[in-house]
Amino acid sequence: MRIQAIGGTRCAEDLPTQTWSPGGAWSSGVDPALLQSVRPADAPLEVVVVVEAVGLPHGMAATSRVRLYCKALASVGVSVRVLLTTVSETPPRVLNSEPRGVVDRTPFEYTTGSPVRAESFLGRRLVESRGVLVAVARLAALRRNGHPVAVLAYVGTSRCSLRYVALTAAARVMRIPVVLELCEVPWTLIGDRRPWERAFSPLALTSGAITISGFLTSWANTEYASRQRDATATEIPILVDVDEVRPSPQPHAQQAVLYAASAGYDDSLAFVLEAMRHVWKSEPRCRLVVTGIAPEELDRFLSERAFTSGETAMVIGVGRVSREALLRLYADASACLAPLFDDQRSRARFPTKIAEYAAAGRPIVTSSVGEVRRYLVDRTTAFIAEPDDPVAFGGKIAEALSDSELAGAVGTRARGLAEERFDYRVHAARLHEALAGTLTSHVRRVRQRQGSR
Repeated sequence: MRIQAIGGTRCAEDLPTQTWSPGGAWSSGVDPALLQSVRPADAPLEVVVVVEAVGLPHGMAATSRVRLYCKALASVGVSVRVLLTTVSETPPRVLNSEPRGVVDRTPFEYTTGSPVRAESFLGRRLVESRGVLVAVARLAALRRNGHPVAVLAYVGTSRCSLRYVALTAAARVMRIPVVLELCEVPWTLIGDRRPWERAFSPLALTSGAITISGFLTSWANTEYASRQRDATATEIPILVDVDEVRPSPQPHAQQAVLYAASAGYDDSLAFVLEAMRHVWKSEPRCRLVVTGIAPEELDRFLSERAFTSGETAMVIGVGRVSREALLRLYADASACLAPLFDDQRSRARFPTKIAEYAAAGRPIVTSSVGEVRRYLVDRTTAFIAEPDDPVAFGGKIAEALSDSELAGAVGTRARGLAEERFDYRVHAARLHEALAGTLTSHVRRVRQRQGSR
């Protein structure tokens, strides 16, 4: 298997280095013999995905990535479970109501006892504490059973939290290696760091990192080197299940562009709305469908920006939706939007929605920033505008709407790119080796200490 140009697609250079072994697996250089000494055949590796601010089984981009990590590990024979250490639901809008269950054959548990936010301040503090304590207890039980365990920590790193420190420190005490998921700018790089964030690195208690972009890979490896650690970062880009997200065979009768919004990205929503004002000059019947934001919040957002009643009527807010509903929205969209800005935050990011848009075979409209420059090509696998210019972004939307033949070809090539680059199966072995390699490193350090006595 070899990554190559697809249907005329020009794939950008400087992508993560991988090798293909005769046995048919991606290799990242972990010593197979040493792995066997760590993980004998009768004691398979167990991975515990510890997450915060994520919902299961329903959710948004973070939920999708966690689920695909689990599917990838399960596909190579790893036992995996998910511990959700925070609640995900705020009444009255509740998508997830069960405290535990199974999704994609992976067991999950809200260690908070419930996925729903408590009403009182004291109740919320107690639930937060319970979330950490029960997660630590679950890890301790696995450790006592003698299983080789690794933690994949999907926790926020934009700010240093007591929860993050407690979880990673507890794992370190139990000699369980922690691999940190990095998909955003870490607090080390932000300008308004608090005193303890200046002294404490997100990587301080970790044995490795999974990074979503070249920017974060470079930062993590530099950070490890500066601390004289033998840990490294493994870059795994955005992921999608191309068997789940498929192109729609149905024609698109009405013009509608989709923006899958995320909490905390108000500037992106404002940018999309301003771009649509320019789209409506040439495509006045085009609707904008927005997910991820409650309809009443979207209405307030439009009102604050002095949208006319006519403009507001063309913006359809559907709020948080189930996975099935989201896939239907992809299929119905004439184009899908993923704006980025020329700033550090966007250079570090790689929105999961881009992989899903591509797998759905829909024309993607995005910005020439960070990973987009590495993976996508304008008018070939996406419609790409210069960043920070809503007029230019609106022009790319209008271009996709006005030329259905080009848009279809771009969507088809994007689908091919998703199959070759973003499908979770492509990265399953590398993800496994990154986690198993932390156990290898631990054994190596133990042997070195024993040899020095």
